Amino acid sequence: MWPLNQIKLRHIIAFAVFVAITVPLLYFVTVNSNEYKEAVRFITNDPKLADSIGKVRSITLRFWDGYESSGYSAYYTFGVISDRGKFIVDIHLREIHDKWTVEKVNVR
Repeated sequence: MWPLNQIKLRHIIAFAVFVAITVPLLYFVTVNSNEYKEAVRFITNDPKLADSIGKVRSITLRFWDGYESSGYSAYYTFGVISDRGKFIVDIHLREIHDKWTVEKVNVR
């Protein structure tokens, strides 16, 4: 039996490799999902949102601020730059009959 309280260099390297593979893979899977694409489409094209924040110039997933996509529900936080400034947009989507629809939008 080996002592569990000794961290070895190989443990640190293994953890770093795990994180280096997992984080980009998770991001890639997220941005290629149907719910993510619907959220971006909504933020870009919704007339009510455009009245509030202006014409959208760029959208960035705020990966560390929170997102969840499981089953039939998805929550994302986006950083949005528009012609009226910078905004944070929280969006909740729900899948009904194989179609993602926006349930709630919060602009900060």
